[in-house]
Amino acid sequence: MRMLNHAPASLCPELDDAAANAAPAGDVRDDAPTLEEVQKAIRKLRNGQAAGPDEITPELLKTAEIPISIALHELLFLLIWKSGKVPANWKEAVIISLYKGKGLRTVCSNHRPISLLSVPGKVFAHVLLKRLQPLLTRQRETTAIRFHAQSLNNRRHTGTASCG
Repeated sequence: MRMLNHAPASLCPELDDAAANAAPAGDVRDDAPTLEEVQKAIRKLRNGQAAGPDEITPELLKTAEIPISIALHELLFLLIWKSGKVPANWKEAVIISLYKGKGLRTVCSNHRPISLLSVPGKVFAHVLLKRLQPLLTRQRETTAIRFHAQSLNNRRHTGTASCG
């Protein structure tokens, strides 16, 4: 049973071209994920989180961290890295309605939807995010500097800058 309310993602040639022509970032690793990265990502999972469509919980991965991390790394993540394709069920979610805690439970606006995603997919995402974090931080800092410079420039042209 599919619980998606949208069509599967389509190919985007423009994005593929942009990725192919992008300059490599020196501080972002592009080699295959290591076993150590997988183990660290498993340890970072929060307990008590609901399972996704595959019914795998964080506690299940943490209970047998060594054999699970080896299996995920060798049998799944390395294959994903080489092929560039993730399992189809990682793109699916179980969407449930969560009561906000105020108002009548029978009123729809007093609920919010949450998506329950695959926990092994989250582990892989944590590995990627950890690698991309330096690039994201640098981009955020560059954007903040540009915004600050533009703000100072606007003040000068509008006469709100202080004269000292």
